[in-house]
Amino acid sequence: MKGKALDFAIKKYRDIKKAKAYEKAGYKSVSQREAYMLENFLTVKDKQHYCERKAYAQIKYFPNLDEPHSYNEKLLWLALHYKNPLISKCTDKYEMKRYINDIYGDKYTVGVIGVYENVNHINFDDLPNQFVIKSTAGWGGKQVIIVKDKKTADIDKIKSFASEWLYPWNTYYYNNMCITDEKIVPRILVEEYIEDSNGLNDYKIYCFNGVPKLLLVVKGRNTKHQQRTFVDIEKWDVLPFARNKMDTEEKIERPNELDELISISRNLSQGIPVLRVDFFLANGRIYIGELTFSPGLFLRINPKEWDFKLGELIDLDGINEEDID
Repeated sequence: MKGKALDFAIKKYRDIKKAKAYEKAGYKSVSQREAYMLENFLTVKDKQHYCERKAYAQIKYFPNLDEPHSYNEKLLWLALHYKNPLISKCTDKYEMKRYINDIYGDKYTVGVIGVYENVNHINFDDLPNQFVIKSTAGWGGKQVIIVKDKKTADIDKIKSFASEWLYPWNTYYYNNMCITDEKIVPRILVEEYIEDSNGLNDYKIYCFNGVPKLLLVVKGRNTKHQQRTFVDIEKWDVLPFARNKMDTEEKIERPNELDELISISRNLSQGIPVLRVDFFLANGRIYIGELTFSPGLFLRINPKEWDFKLGELIDLDGINEEDID
């Protein structure tokens, strides 16, 4: 009980600290519900002004979105202007699985138990004792409930949380108010539960026009001691930067499956300015967790010079005119 109280106090302190930082930067966030209500009244320019101020508050410099050079500037420019039908298709966690399965079969995706538009359509009695329930529109580890023992789970509480996920504004699009093609309708996805005795480590490969360049290794996810370390794939060197103030490791062991991860990433990212392919390994199998078209949006890169070095990897000039709004 003391641990939960401490976690709550820490969260409240961080929320207050963030609010004060935003106030100092002259920025006030718009809630997802407000963004949903404003949607039909906002132009791309309006959204750009909002994103500029949000970026200033979070990445600590005012971005030039008219002449973008840094990674953050180019990522925001893409979020405002780049159109690709795969964005909306693969932002939906269920449709992403179908897309991957059409290419590779089901060997790289976690099994689906069901997808629902109404919590009352889920027959919890028929579900296995262990399962994962999530929003098809969730992001950043949000809107996910892991059930390890159905017999002790509070099913009504799960239904209440899952029902809240179905509000149309509970998407990444309305969280940022700038993603051009991520307007998806949230649904509830129930998946098979996957675990590994050694823990689940994430391997996220950043690709630029079909070329895998960076690997982000995430260890200790869903813990207080999470580590996020970037590696140069070709040289296998740990890179000297981090997102926000996240802990990193000095050395990363090369996974045995790396060549296969690179091959999959190269295939999926052809013709796309930047795409992050998220994998996790469990019980000798490779799973594709997500395809992310705006990886690290509004996240500060330290030191700042690396924000501009990484920006050189994104080629905006090579984008087809028909894919730009």
